[in-house]
Amino acid sequence: MRSAGSAGTVLPSAGASLRPVGLRARSARGQRRSAGSGARRLRGPDGREGRMYTLLSGLYKYMFQKDEYCILILGLDNAGKTTFLEQLKTRFNKNYKGMSLSKITTTVGLNIGTVDVAKARLMFWDLGGQEELQSLWDKYYAECHGVIYVIDSTDEERLAESKRAFERMVTSEALDGVPILVLANKQDVETCLSIPDIKTAFSDCSSKIGRRDCLTQACSALTGKGVREGIEWMVKCVVRNVHRPPRQRDIT
Repeated sequence: MRSAGSAGTVLPSAGASLRPVGLRARSARGQRRSAGSGARRLRGPDGREGRMYTLLSGLYKYMFQKDEYCILILGLDNAGKTTFLEQLKTRFNKNYKGMSLSKITTTVGLNIGTVDVAKARLMFWDLGGQEELQSLWDKYYAECHGVIYVIDSTDEERLAESKRAFERMVTSEALDGVPILVLANKQDVETCLSIPDIKTAFSDCSSKIGRRDCLTQACSALTGKGVREGIEWMVKCVVRNVHRPPRQRDIT
């Protein structure tokens, strides 16, 4: 007499699966087919899905990505650099609620502001203009795409000092080819120096400016006169300057 569990019948051990062997094999083969099919779909036949991703990525960048340009705002202390920065942020950012211009104090260090103009994003670095801080200016030259140099056109006594600071800045090799916007600020004051006066005072800087784009423009950071025109000119210059390509950032 055969004992229970001998030839003809195999009893499963404790904890073993009761699924028939044939069914387990078919299930495993099905899983392998499913996994293989998924891998093929991920790659896409003949790379078509990869090309579609590239197309959509390019379309997204074309529609939503802005080229970013860094603009330095330089000049002596009390020239009106920070007031100019606040004014342009107010004019180009619809929802920006700027600080009261009467409460602006002399910058010690760095102020930063960002505005979007057409397909360009401008990041402004407003640096302190005190003599002891001017030595820090050149630390930012290699990263910038343009310079806005602000002159207090009501302070004739410091015009020569402003000119010396301008000369040191414009002769730096790190700024070679970088466009410069010279703003004759505080033109709302009747006793201010005129644009011809300032151009005459800075006339011997012409050879040092070289062939780069450079514009001297009347401005009042307090009233906003000349702010938009100056920024739009700068955008045109940095966009066409192929020697300093922009940084690319996605809008979030």
